[in-house]
Amino acid sequence: MNRFFGSKKEPQPIPLSKPAEPENKAPPVDLNAHTAKLEVRIQEINGNIANIDKDLREQYPKLKAAKGSQQNYYKQRVLTLMKKRKMYQQQVDNLLGQQFSVEQVAFTKENIQNTIETTKALKEAAQAQREAMKNLDIDDIADLREEMDEMVWESNQINDMLNRDYAVDVDEGDLDAELKELEDEAFMDMLDNKAVDKPQQKQEQSNDYYSMSQMLNKNTY
Repeated sequence: MNRFFGSKKEPQPIPLSKPAEPENKAPPVDLNAHTAKLEVRIQEINGNIANIDKDLREQYPKLKAAKGSQQNYYKQRVLTLMKKRKMYQQQVDNLLGQQFSVEQVAFTKENIQNTIETTKALKEAAQAQREAMKNLDIDDIADLREEMDEMVWESNQINDMLNRDYAVDVDEGDLDAELKELEDEAFMDMLDNKAVDKPQQKQEQSNDYYSMSQMLNKNTY
């Protein structure tokens, strides 16, 4: 039978796929470090430009004083220095532009990070406030307020009781009579004082009159 229909093939095992290896992600670029690196390069090129300027100050007077083939030599020398200076200056301009772009990106990144941190802090503060509000009961606060008002009222009542004057039963008619007696005594004393002062005053007036009459009599004689 195997000749006519063939033998049954064994199922082949399905090859297992290899687990994907984790990709090695490059670490994030440190923008501040890159800015510092560009600054170092800019300073190096500026140093080369300073050296070229120094050579130009030395070669240009020689060019002005030379003649003939020697003048052509100094001229080519000066032109080469000027081309190098222009090339270096262009590099400095490019690096300054790159540095400015990196600083802008770093500034934007810093602002985004500050916004994220601020938002996170606000969320945590709001969550903490919600948890704290759960421990507060408005009814308890109202009861506490009423209790405090009641204690204030009781304290005022106690102060009024402590400051209260003790009442003394006195007849107003008796008081009026005593007052009249005091007034009469004072009046009598006043009269007595006037009675004492009048004789003395009269005596003083008579003495003054006697002295004046003596003075007139002396002038007459």
